[in-house]
Amino acid sequence: MLLIYSLFILCYYVQFIQSELYYGSSCVVQKDNTTGQCVYIHECPEVIPGIKRWIFPQNCFFEGSEVVVCCPNKGGTFRERTIDLPVIPTDPPRKADQICSEYEKSLMNVTENIDEDGVVHVTIVGGTDADEKEFPHMSQIGFKDNGNIQWICGGSLLSDLFVLTAAHCLSSLKYGDAEHVRMGIVHVDDKANLQEFHIVQRIPHPDYTATAHYHDIGLVKLCRPVQFNEWVRPACLQTQPVLVGGPLIVTGWGDTAFAGDASKTLQKLVLVLHDSNKCNDLFRVSSKKLQSGIRNDVMICATSVQEIGDACQGDSGGPLQVRKATNINNANLYTIVGVTSFGKACALAKSIPGVYTRVSNYIKWIEDQVWP
Repeated sequence: MLLIYSLFILCYYVQFIQSELYYGSSCVVQKDNTTGQCVYIHECPEVIPGIKRWIFPQNCFFEGSEVVVCCPNKGGTFRERTIDLPVIPTDPPRKADQICSEYEKSLMNVTENIDEDGVVHVTIVGGTDADEKEFPHMSQIGFKDNGNIQWICGGSLLSDLFVLTAAHCLSSLKYGDAEHVRMGIVHVDDKANLQEFHIVQRIPHPDYTATAHYHDIGLVKLCRPVQFNEWVRPACLQTQPVLVGGPLIVTGWGDTAFAGDASKTLQKLVLVLHDSNKCNDLFRVSSKKLQSGIRNDVMICATSVQEIGDACQGDSGGPLQVRKATNINNANLYTIVGVTSFGKACALAKSIPGVYTRVSNYIKWIEDQVWP
């Protein structure tokens, strides 16, 4: 059986073509043209007898050492995805997870106006315009500039007082310290639902230094509490290193081309994970700020599923996220898995990834600041 399964894995590598399917996606079982669902092979006992007879199931994609197959949908029910993690009964739930549960319950009680088509839209360089209220945690970080405000970084609302961003977005050699935050907008000229705040505290991660790309994560504390509504709502945090859920989405108001103009409308772009070893080969030699190379424990590499697309200048500090929940009124709750950190000549080359600070590595530090 082990030999057969090994050959199945080998066949998978030979035949694999990158797909936009993800865990839980609907798929088509080609042998009988019926609907199936992408699940781990060990969660689909229906395919095991066939494997023993050298009849291999249709594959959705490969995740690490796990094969995700198109499992025939018998009865229309599947087990929820599980992660084998050690359980320590004496450990209390993470504060971030408890807060997220509260956010999700609140979301399900929201009564908002639903879009006419009733569709959840998940359709930056290569990106598309975000819909109104689609990313209610999305924030902008601003710097004073001779009486004006330069909005040059992004961020994610975590609570009524704190916004998550990149550590390098807390201060600028040109403009000094970040001093403003605004949210509740999709277009930069929107005023109707705008909430704007002064920053009273900038908190870089203690291990961050401007001479390196590592630990590029920070928080800003606002001068007063945010008023939550359908336009402004906090996001959850990815507390486990294993990424689960739907497609990765990066958002920002950054340049729409390399050295181009900043977008006036919030952009969204679907990304996929990029192999960390290949990512390391691309960046390590060319960057003096990566003396230890790309570190998979504190960084995530992701690239666009399109021909050309990437986070760009002005997207720094913004979220790499997955949708966690959507209510019947099309209101969204997201989980932040990464913070946009740096890239390489955005949009000038195909399949060049961006690098994001891995949020799950910093949960304890974030909890201590935001929910002490």
